Amino acid sequence: MSNISERSLAPTNRLNKMAIPAVMIIALTVVITQVVTEPLPNALLYFIIVIYVVLILLISKGFTSHDIYYDTANLLLKHYRGVDRIPFQDVKRIKLTSGKIRILGMTFNQYRIDYNAKGEMREITLWSLIGGKSIDEFGEVVRQVNKGVKVEHWY
Repeated sequence: MSNISERSLAPTNRLNKMAIPAVMIIALTVVITQVVTEPLPNALLYFIIVIYVVLILLISKGFTSHDIYYDTANLLLKHYRGVDRIPFQDVKRIKLTSGKIRILGMTFNQYRIDYNAKGEMREITLWSLIGGKSIDEFGEVVRQVNKGVKVEHWY
């Protein structure tokens, strides 16, 4: 089967995973600088430092995430080290895991794709805008190659 040019499935997956913690850091910084006029008690100061560290760790996790594309034969996971190609025969399930999540005024569905990578089952999550047909189109393309793939929606 000849490969077509790649299609976008979740081109901003990495950015999406970094955006919310980044916005929370900015908001926390603004609140602290605008509200706090006296020195903070040590316990509160330590708590704020822990919150910052956790948010920074969440942002760093976004750097190890994947932007997701596909062609006619492979799921393409793009990350900072390169591209992983997962043949559609190795995709086992596409499942809606969370529906109608509102983030910054936009509504998303969260999907999980389970696949076999060198004998080990793995999964990747992605966010899809509600109303977009990219996940449905992806499921149809995978089914053309892999008739046994499970596509599970709530609707």
